[in-house]
Amino acid sequence: MKKITLLFIIGLFTICTYAQQKPRMNPLEKRLTKIELELKNKYPEIKKGQLEISIFSDDRCNHCKRFIKLLSKRKIPFIKFDVRIRKNANIMRKLCYKKAKKASIKIAYPVVLINNEVYYNTRNLKSFCNDIQKRYKAKDE
Repeated sequence: MKKITLLFIIGLFTICTYAQQKPRMNPLEKRLTKIELELKNKYPEIKKGQLEISIFSDDRCNHCKRFIKLLSKRKIPFIKFDVRIRKNANIMRKLCYKKAKKASIKIAYPVVLINNEVYYNTRNLKSFCNDIQKRYKAKDE
């Protein structure tokens, strides 16, 4: 009986100390926080609540180049992450898998992250860029 009571007390103590620990941030959330900081450091004029745009692209991709050129022409601030860097590619895939709720999907570049909302396999880049510009101007006013 004493052994059972002792085991119960040890188990209860373990549960209490485990419950008091801070919840850890998963690596994806940690990276998204880092992305937000990098964007704010690159564009200090961005106010809280404005669009935060991150682009995961490859320098060899023509769609990516065209989309970046469209955003630059319209003076919409963004931060670019090269997917040839494994860490960036892994994060991009995790974001797309999370949105698709599947473990395996086809991803066409560029992958765009706007205020933690993921867009990929975009066919009409010009209309997508127009939508972003409208949202950016609406947030700016």
